Amino acid sequence: MTGHEMYQRLRLDYKQGNNILGCIGQILALSNSFAKQVKVPSTIMCNDSFLYLSCKSLGFGFVHVPKATVLYRAPKTASDHFKQIERFIVAKKND
Repeated sequence: MTGHEMYQRLRLDYKQGNNILGCIGQILALSNSFAKQVKVPSTIMCNDSFLYLSCKSLGFGFVHVPKATVLYRAPKTASDHFKQIERFIVAKKND
């Protein structure tokens, strides 16, 4: 078993995916009420984990939905990657 396979198994099997490892940014959806209450400091490097812990500490539920369909495309070119980084920078400045 590879490290990735072990991670996936742990992420999905522990509490049916309702755990900090199941909180992955590219497949993450936030409720409006939670999104309005949470503020991720710019100094936080692991914002997925921060969101999970904030969710729990603010009394919200976290649910892994194994049958959810997620359409996601990672940047395929250097140009696409730089555009993504630029969007992240703009988003941080608007915080």
